[in-house]
Amino acid sequence: MEEIKEMPITRQHVGLRALLPENDSSQASSVESGPVARQLRVLVIATEAPPVHGGIARIVGYLQNGFQERGHHVDVLAYPEIKRFQFGEARLSSLIFKIPQLLNTIHTYDVIHVHGATPTVSDVALLLVRLRKKRPLVVYTHHMDLDFKPIGFLNTLYNHVHRRLITQADVVIASTKDNLRLLGGNRRRKSAIIPFGINLKHFNISGQKDTGFTVLFVGQFRPYKGVRVLLQAMSQVPGARLLIAGQGPEEKAYRALGQELGLDVEFHTAVDDNQLRQLYQRSHAVVLPSVSRLEAFGIVLVEGMAAGCVPIASNLPGVREVVGQTGFLFPVGDADWLADILRTLRDDPEQVQQISARARIRAARFDHEHVISNYESLITGLMGANE
Repeated sequence: MEEIKEMPITRQHVGLRALLPENDSSQASSVESGPVARQLRVLVIATEAPPVHGGIARIVGYLQNGFQERGHHVDVLAYPEIKRFQFGEARLSSLIFKIPQLLNTIHTYDVIHVHGATPTVSDVALLLVRLRKKRPLVVYTHHMDLDFKPIGFLNTLYNHVHRRLITQADVVIASTKDNLRLLGGNRRRKSAIIPFGINLKHFNISGQKDTGFTVLFVGQFRPYKGVRVLLQAMSQVPGARLLIAGQGPEEKAYRALGQELGLDVEFHTAVDDNQLRQLYQRSHAVVLPSVSRLEAFGIVLVEGMAAGCVPIASNLPGVREVVGQTGFLFPVGDADWLADILRTLRDDPEQVQQISARARIRAARFDHEHVISNYESLITGLMGANE
């Protein structure tokens, strides 16, 4: 497995400079479609799907709706339909109990689309297809590696085993060059890079931003999301307002820390898409301060850019490719560095406006219609080659 290290970042105090990856790979790879022009029956297996709020659920929903609009039949096996058990940060799916039923029905599908890596979900699905000699086309989309800090080396062990299971797939799809390299996908015979996308029309909104400099976080209230880093950084940015949108087990702790630090912070829980649009519209910057490789893309950065927010994120593989040449990176967990970026933005409204305009242009590359078309072309091309 190829290791991808954090990009070196040089602190700049003269003005504000974007901290960039050397290669920008936001464009989706394209695969010419084969002769298949019939309705496909697709089974999607993922950790969660709408109405759950979260990055993976949103991506699964876009793909499901997009394929259905193109005349394909799509079934989804994911939470909340498939129950799961939660123990702290650990979430265990009951998918394994569906194996007998799936073995009897899997032959009715043309495509099995597995999203991972997720213990007790993607691994079970990939083992399932291995049990079938005659099976549908298997597509695997890689979202992230397992990277829960408390279990240490078990992350490495699980990721190694999961990579072996991925060999069961007919094609491996990653959302960025970084993530494909981490998978060893650049050495695979059939692999592709297709960045995730958003409903651009929904999030491409204009309107008056809040009067004072306003920073937005959108995501689950879980330790790996790095909200504590953002709260500590905001304590060094007087006059700035913080909006936090999401839900999760750390909400009480984040509220307490925000109060302890004396921050101007608003918490918005269980927001719907219309409320989320309003929060993006109000904000000058969207921050993704994640501290783990469980964050490997950052769909909220794209949504924020579509609404004219400056994207700021931890320098993590995959995430830095989303930021591209438009926004700003800071070393993982470095609240002081993040505070430097936020203070300079606060003090330079003209710079914020310029970056806002570039962010809207960049977000257009991630329109979910392009993403769906690339997935459909890839799948139909492979099926055409097999017929």
